Amino acid sequence: MRIAYEQILSALSRCLAERGFEGLEAQLSAIEEPRPWGVSSNVCFTLAPRIAASRIEAASAGLSKAEAKKLAIDLGREAGVQLASELALELQQLCSQGCFPYIERVEAEGPYLNFYYDAAALAHMITGTVRVMDERFGQGICSGMQPGDECYRGYDCMPRRIMVEYAQPNTHKDFHVGHLRNASIGQAIANLLEFQGHTVYKATYLGDVGLHVAKAMWGAAHAQELGVAPAASDAPQDRLAFWGRCYKAANARFEAEGGEAVQAEVRAWLAHWEEGSVEARSQWQSSRDECDRAFRDIFAELLVDFTADPNCWFYESIVDDTRLGQKTAEELKRRGIAQVDESEKYAGSLYVHFEEHLGRLLPGEIRARETALGRELREGERAELEAQLGKTLRRLGKMVILRSDGTSLYQTKELGLAKHKFDLVREKTGEPLAESLYVVGAEQKLYFEQVFSILKLWGFPNAENCRHISYELVVLPEGKMSSREGTVVSYRELKDEAVRRAEEIIREKGLITEEQQIQETARKVALAAIKFTMLQVGGNQQIVFDFEQALSFDGRAAPYLQYAYARAGKLTAGASLEQGGNGIQPTAVHELHASEIALARWLSSFPSVCQTAAERFEPAGLCNYLYSLAAAFSDFYRDCRVIDAPQPERAFRQGLCEAFRTVLRTGFRLLALPLPEAM
Repeated sequence: MRIAYEQILSALSRCLAERGFEGLEAQLSAIEEPRPWGVSSNVCFTLAPRIAASRIEAASAGLSKAEAKKLAIDLGREAGVQLASELALELQQLCSQGCFPYIERVEAEGPYLNFYYDAAALAHMITGTVRVMDERFGQGICSGMQPGDECYRGYDCMPRRIMVEYAQPNTHKDFHVGHLRNASIGQAIANLLEFQGHTVYKATYLGDVGLHVAKAMWGAAHAQELGVAPAASDAPQDRLAFWGRCYKAANARFEAEGGEAVQAEVRAWLAHWEEGSVEARSQWQSSRDECDRAFRDIFAELLVDFTADPNCWFYESIVDDTRLGQKTAEELKRRGIAQVDESEKYAGSLYVHFEEHLGRLLPGEIRARETALGRELREGERAELEAQLGKTLRRLGKMVILRSDGTSLYQTKELGLAKHKFDLVREKTGEPLAESLYVVGAEQKLYFEQVFSILKLWGFPNAENCRHISYELVVLPEGKMSSREGTVVSYRELKDEAVRRAEEIIREKGLITEEQQIQETARKVALAAIKFTMLQVGGNQQIVFDFEQALSFDGRAAPYLQYAYARAGKLTAGASLEQGGNGIQPTAVHELHASEIALARWLSSFPSVCQTAAERFEPAGLCNYLYSLAAAFSDFYRDCRVIDAPQPERAFRQGLCEAFRTVLRTGFRLLALPLPEAM
């Protein structure tokens, strides 16, 4: 599509320059269905007041303010309509001379210019160029470009180094559907950024130390007494489920009335671990490794991967052992950012009182606002900014960063790790990390505002480049899940039930008859169904999981898309597809059916959809697009014969089907969803 855009903009700029409007950057926007396929420019509408300025000034003499305003609008519109009419005639003449291979006609519509595509020519080009993405997936459209491929680009790529941290489960707890949504969103965002040509470091931060581990260890030691069933096998996920049951049972005793003895034993084990007890450390290490192996198996099953070099698999225990949190806290105290609590209850602990640091943060906020505005702030604007910042800091309150006994808290480690991430990439690559994204639930919004504010106070140069990507919870029909209360749906339970249901549906529909293929396809259908459910709504929306909706072959669900993909495969099986496109003027094709044009239009939107999804860190946009694309294919499948169509219809339509499969396959890869070849 980019080649068509550039042809239009280049010709339009020349025509405007001849009229004295040099250096003007016109913009194009898509003409929406059901109108014909094309793009529109409002440049004449924008220029109208300038063109009519002298006439407006002369004619407004002696008129009231209201009368002068109405006259200006009328004269401006008249000037815009006249300019659009003149430009349309001139551009249409260029179109007739073959200057725009993919434009059929140019028309003025009031003060707007409409460029209507030659649907057959553009659709033919798209069916060829779209297929080059498949073989270069993972390199990104920008870094994998070949001469001529730019016709399917919709953006300019400015590669950056970005770290995305996601899927941060705690060991000794089961991996549940909340973790599933986190991992699904994070991997999709990372893939989308990578597809735009950025260098992406995919990171995870495992909580493998702390009170929850001590509870699980106590629970394992008292498993028989607590009625905790042993692991079904030594398989990693069975062992993970066992540790989750131990934690759940121990936590119930820990918080029960009269649980002081349990609390004392749990805290004693934790103290032994922190003191470096060989026995406690050995128990912890073996159980931690079991959980670690289970997580790696789950991530592999979910098509979730993390960058190996530099090692982006971070552990809280390593941060603990390096005393990164304590070192950070001491530096913050030395700089006067953190202060010692002198209250009786928390005496000796360190905390940051945000409201007291208005003077430290205000200069940076002023610089950022002035940079955004491109000018210095006026006195009133500075006062308003100071009032806003003061209100924000009061809302942030206080954050404790070191306990009175000298042990660090999770937030203290977070501060040290934030700096470590930037240092790690610089040390390993010699290049700076441009941005660090944290995919974490929306309930942690205040926490990250506090952490990022401390980074700014600390003077960390990359504090502005840290960003929290939030998402809402996955809930049960009866309410919020909680691992402490035992209302969590584990990932394995959800997956097993989804696979069972998918098998039933596949057998009922008679889609596949070979037993091994039924099981493999059911697994792919189930995994795609539950992950697509996690991705297809925006991060600001809660999800109430519904099996029937998730596994629908007729609705807005992954199986519907997978089935469309398999159908298209049957239409292209054994076909010798012509490799067209790459910006080459195509040979003539048949007169296209409306459903063919509609499908081609949706195919053409894929690059811009991916760009927008990446820029907004919102995979839901791609999910919605893929559903609309599959719906357009279903209309095409209903309306157009393919295998038994005469030539050239058959060859073109098979190429269109293969282009559809390529885009859908690429979209599924970006979302990290499995896609069976046949159903």
